Amino acid sequence: MMIDVQSLSFPDLLKLRKQLDAQIAVRKEQEQAEAKKRIRELLKVHGLTLADFGEERPRRTMEAKYQDPASGKTWSGQGRKPSWVERALVEGKVLDDLRIRK
Repeated sequence: MMIDVQSLSFPDLLKLRKQLDAQIAVRKEQEQAEAKKRIRELLKVHGLTLADFGEERPRRTMEAKYQDPASGKTWSGQGRKPSWVERALVEGKVLDDLRIRK
């Protein structure tokens, strides 16, 4: 079935997108369930477990570099900025104002 999307109105395109998103979600679940089933079967046939694929690397803990003076919450400076850092920056502070001094 071929749909001529060029001829569809904007509301029809939005309706089509909603239908496609729903179908994609259903298909994704089906595909993932089938993949998990095949993987379990292969593991069983070959006498393997997930542990046979190596140990999970321990996560490094990063030392805190910044601290919220109001709540005491800390942030290492890695990853997404916490909301308290974002608020402080909006209020005109700079990261150095939040730095933990040793």
